[in-house]
Amino acid sequence: MTTSDLRSDPLVIGRQVELDVTLRHVIDAGRVLVTGEPGIGKSTLLDALVGLLRAEGFHVVRVGGTPALVEQPMTAIAHLIGDPTDRTGADLLAFAVERLHSLSPGSGTAIVVDDAHALDPWSLHALVQACVDGGPRLVLASRGSEWLSETVATVGRHPGMTIDLQRLSADETAALASAVLGKDLDTPSARRVHQAADGLPLAIVELLRHASRR
Repeated sequence: MTTSDLRSDPLVIGRQVELDVTLRHVIDAGRVLVTGEPGIGKSTLLDALVGLLRAEGFHVVRVGGTPALVEQPMTAIAHLIGDPTDRTGADLLAFAVERLHSLSPGSGTAIVVDDAHALDPWSLHALVQACVDGGPRLVLASRGSEWLSETVATVGRHPGMTIDLQRLSADETAALASAVLGKDLDTPSARRVHQAADGLPLAIVELLRHASRR
């Protein structure tokens, strides 16, 4: 798949500007916070971003938050830091930051985190601390402001950037519907889809797929 294909994936319709801005800011400044309600397309944007970053020569590693493991320190990033043996407290945090920082000589690594609001606090602190002073680039996707811890919010502040994904317009809904169906959708039908899903991308896709199965 080429970079052009990644940018034209039907599921990133209405997100091309956000995708390009995120990519450029990760390359130039190192960190971006992507926020938005469930179903708004955060994970889809991250999937496309990973492909673009790899095309730019970055080594990309992924991390995902899991509510069931939020009480387990460093579980979310265990595949990146290795065995901390018996370290605890500040010693554990310092170990994790050092291991994450060592992933990225010359900032050649990008860590892409989905559901950052569901990460354990230890993993979050380690990721944020590791992305300074030549450490890995960092992209966090999280639910909106009511879900953000102070640690997550700092990623989107200068020199970082926050991209807040919004619901699709009626025209973007029509374009997404046509792409999912593989054919143009007439205007009245597209309008009904937009009203039924209220511009929420996941709801649009699920509605169309359900209708197609029927």
